[in-house]
Formats: sequence, C-alpha cells, structure tokens
Amino acid sequence: MTAWYVQSTPVPTSAGPRDGTQNTPYLTLAEVEAASAPGDEIIVLSPLPGAPPLDGGISLKSGQHLRGIESAKGPPQITNTDPARRGGDAVTLADNSKVSGLDILGAAGHAIVGRNVSGAVVTGNQIHAGNLSDLTSVGTGATAGLGIIEFPKGIVAFFHDASNVTARANTISDNEISGIQVEGQALKRLGGAGIALHARGNSQALLLTSENRISDLGPGFQRSGILIDAQGDTTIDLEIDDTRVANAFGSSDGIILVAQHRSSITASVRRYQYVGGTPDQGLGNNGLEVATYYGADWLTGGSTPEWHSAQTKLLIEESDMQGAAGFGVVVFNIFGKPSSSTVLDFGGGELGGRGANRIHNNGLELPSPLEVYVVQHDLNMANTWWGVDRTGSAKVEETDGGWQLKSKFAFNCPGEPDQLQGLVEGTGTTAWSVFCQTYRADVCTAGNDSTDCCDPSTDSAQCKISPAASSLASLPALPNDPRP
Repeated sequence: MTAWYVQSTPVPTSAGPRDGTQNTPYLTLAEVEAASAPGDEIIVLSPLPGAPPLDGGISLKSGQHLRGIESAKGPPQITNTDPARRGGDAVTLADNSKVSGLDILGAAGHAIVGRNVSGAVVTGNQIHAGNLSDLTSVGTGATAGLGIIEFPKGIVAFFHDASNVTARANTISDNEISGIQVEGQALKRLGGAGIALHARGNSQALLLTSENRISDLGPGFQRSGILIDAQGDTTIDLEIDDTRVANAFGSSDGIILVAQHRSSITASVRRYQYVGGTPDQGLGNNGLEVATYYGADWLTGGSTPEWHSAQTKLLIEESDMQGAAGFGVVVFNIFGKPSSSTVLDFGGGELGGRGANRIHNNGLELPSPLEVYVVQHDLNMANTWWGVDRTGSAKVEETDGGWQLKSKFAFNCPGEPDQLQGLVEGTGTTAWSVFCQTYRADVCTAGNDSTDCCDPSTDSAQCKISPAASSLASLPALPNDPRP
C-alpha cells in the first residue's frame, strides 16, 4: 500500500513539480486519483492559508481509503462544483473503499455516491449541503402518480441494480449531514435525501447506518432525512441505529421507506430521534413514513393497472418521534391490505419488538394532535409513550386490559366521520381519505385475460371499494415517560 498526499493551495499552477509525498503533495484531486492504485491511501492535508476547497471530485479504486487530516480549523474541504464533471459528484466509491475525516462542501451532485459497490465505509465526515444543482438520479416508479417523476440526487447515496449482488454491507456511520448557513444569506438546505438507498432489478442491498446526524432537509418526501427506495424484485436489508434527524422543511420526512413491485425491505430501527417543532415543516412532514405497494395500481391509471406484491418487515425500538407538523408515524399500504409477509412491529408484534418508543407532540399543523396515520394495515405499537395533548391531558386512557392510546389521536382508515371532517376542514385538503381505497378483486390487470373484469379506464370509481378498516393495537401503552 502506498500513501499519497494532496493539498489545496491558493495558486496551484505556480507551486512547482510535485510527487504526491507529504513534503510535496499533489495539488488537485485529479492528480492524486491518476497516480494512486487499488488499495492505496489518499491523505488530504489541511489547506494552506487562503486556499479554496479541493474541487473537481474524485473516483476511488477498490480498497482505497480517502482520509482527511484535521487541523485547528477543522477537517480539510473537498467538493465538486461542476455538474458537467462526474455529474457534480464529489466522491465516487469503489468496493471496500473508505472515506473519513473530510468536510465535503456544497457539491453540485452527490457528496458521496456508490454504484453497485459493497464493503464501502463512509465515517466521521462533515457534509455540508449537496446537490446544489438540483440534479435527478432514478425514477420513482408508481410513485410518479403523485407527481414526482424522479428522485433528486441524495447527499450520501448507494445504488444497486440487476447486475449486482452485494457481497458485503455498506456502512454509513458518525457523519454530520447538514445545510450551509452563510451570514446574511438564506440557509442552503440539502438538495436530496440526507442518506439514500435505491435498489432495482433483482439486486440484494445491505446497508448499516449508525450515529449519523442529519438536518436542514429540503422540501418534499424525496428530500427526507433517510430515503429507502426498493423497486423490481430487489431485496434490501437495513439497520438504522442511533440516528438523529432535525429541521425538516416543506413536507420532507425524517425517515421514509418505499417498497414497490415485488421488492422486499427488512429493516430494524433503534434509538432513532426525529426532532421537529421547527418552522415550515409542512403538512406532509412525518417523523417516519412506511409505504408498501400491494395490489392493483390505481395511482397510475390505465385499463390494465400493474399488480404490486411488495413486502416490508420493520422493527422499531427505543425511538423518539416528536414535533412533526403531520404525524409521528404514517403507514401507507398503497393499493390494498398487504400480505401476511408485511410486518410492522413498533412493539408487541410478530418480530418480538419490545417497543419503548416515545411518539408525542406531533400533528403541530393539523387541527388536532394526531400521532399516527394508518392506511390499510393492522399495526402493533405496544409499550409506547404518547405524551399529553394541547391541554396537558394524557393521550392514554386506562381500560380493563391496561393503558391504551385514545382513539381520537390516531387516524385509522377510513377514520371516524368527525375525525375526517375535522382534517378536511382544518387543513383545506380532501386528500386524507384518498388512500383509503382499493381496486375490486375483479379489476382488469396486466396479464388478466378475463372478459368480465372491471375496466378502470371507462370509470375508475366503479372499480374501487373501501377495504376493511385499519387498526392500531397500542395496548399496553406506557403511562410514564421511559426517558424523561
């Protein structure tokens, strides 16, 4: 293994010959990339006074470690401000590569991206803003029916497609991902999801995230703190531990998981913190959102809607979700009731979840402080502390079986009549019940040769029904705060 050095100087063109050693480091990322070999270490030295960040981006080779040496002024800075060079991406990962100790500042595209890689590690970095050129990456699938055609480039992002089977998990740990605040200027928020995983085809993706702090989110669910996007026949295994998301904006979520087509997501979330209460979060802002597509696609329309059979297994323990403008937790099983393979366990469920979650003080921009929105699912949320309402009264009530969440603080599709009316009148939108519907079993779908099927292209409404009511099992709830 060879160690190569690179350093930013105020006038790199007049600094004389360089060989990449510590005494005469290279002056550009392009030089050190060209000189280095697989398995080498690339060390970014603290810049000389008055020097700008190292610009232009870098593509690592297998097994390389890109490492910053911190000084009293902080870690060294790198970036890629040119969207025409490497798509504006600052660091492109390779198998078993590592990035640590850097300040990645204001990239035009991804700050860090891995495409069909495994064993990569992103740890101990400060990442300020990203995707400042508002570039897009991959399509949203059936979610395009909601008006979002492509996802923006995530700040730290991994992509997997049909040609790749992940051999080792990728790891994202102990990173600070935030916007840029310059005195006298508006905050530059994240231009994409803080952490994004997109999987397609029949790939297998493994991702471990821990101790990341994500803030200053941009607008929309597509710029959430953590975005997990599974399409095709892919499988995703995911762990999210000790992660904090704050300062959402314009209906972005803390964490959002979306499984479409025939994909599956298996995830555990422990000691997650969503901290809301900041201005302009937006009605669509939720602490956690899970969307599983199962059934015939009524979003896209057409005479033969696609059939989805995705599944999600999610375990959440010891997590805090508070201060969301919308709901603390939203569960969308879009298109219909999920199969028995979908299990969401917030406590007391089939996955053995112990709960110990705190979900409270949400619904800040709703007419009433609703904590949970459940669409076409039966959800386990035992051993949860729900806090108090706007009058200071507990949100739980004592029953013969123990404490449980009062029904008025959860919206379970189709919702209680006065509850739905209050949401519509209080928010000025009728969208709250739009997901509480599904196509009839005899709807015409792709591959259905029946001549007696219901054709949604002639009258979509005639092919839709209201499914059985959703439910929330909160018994036993915690009457006292487990982490006061």
